[in-house]
Amino acid sequence: MNLPKFSLQHKSVILLGAFILAAYGVYIFLTAPRKEDPSFNVRDAWIITVWPGATAEEVERLVTDPIETQMAGIKFMRKLDSTSYPSVSVIQITTVDSVYDVSAAWDKVRRELKLVESELPPGVNSPYLNDHASQASVMMLCMYQDPDSAKERAYEPREMEEFAKRLRDRIMDLRPLQQEAQGDNPAVPNPSLAAYVERLDMYGVQEEVIYIETDLGKWSQLALSAPQLTAILQARNLIVPGGTIDTPSAKFNVQATGSLNAVRQIEGVTVARVTTSAGGRKVREPL
Repeated sequence: MNLPKFSLQHKSVILLGAFILAAYGVYIFLTAPRKEDPSFNVRDAWIITVWPGATAEEVERLVTDPIETQMAGIKFMRKLDSTSYPSVSVIQITTVDSVYDVSAAWDKVRRELKLVESELPPGVNSPYLNDHASQASVMMLCMYQDPDSAKERAYEPREMEEFAKRLRDRIMDLRPLQQEAQGDNPAVPNPSLAAYVERLDMYGVQEEVIYIETDLGKWSQLALSAPQLTAILQARNLIVPGGTIDTPSAKFNVQATGSLNAVRQIEGVTVARVTTSAGGRKVREPL
């Protein structure tokens, strides 16, 4: 069949076909689903394992190789690339293209990591699977205190953290509205719809740390070392169940005292008993 000859002899058919195809293309363009940020499957993730103080050879032999052996048994695994650094093992895993539910695949990888964790040497941190490397932040919010207001009352880092957590909870609950705000009535979000924000990370949060300082001369008199002090505090800071009390109207949980939740309680921990010269009476020595 001579296509150019047929086109010249049947111009009306060709024009009608071209018009139908153009109209269908415009219809698809106007009705096709679209997203501002379309989701796509990223089939790469990284397993990061930290072993403080180990050499690269030790990390390769005792950490990277056992994890690679465990991961090689997963059917949907296509490629494993590993790099061993001093104190750190990094393994990049790639799934086959036929995997569309990558969340289920990463859950399988996490279960395998739990199984191989018992084979790792003592001192190795739990392997961490980073499957969010492809995510990009769309907004960054910074919280700070105005210098003028700080002259009257400066907030502590702990207070700033509490403010940030409140803001985080509000942002994570942003979702389509079920009812618009009307007068004094606030807007009501729709609990049946998914929230707008998928993930939120906080940076710059200062962890709470209590430093214990004492007189080195007093420590030498008591023959007390830092590991011994650590063992004493760990034995003192215990959370044990105290049982329950059942009544006809309610059920009460009994909590035994003993956990350390304030600096003054740590200061009152007895670390040694000193025998005095007056009658051999023993006096406790707090921190």
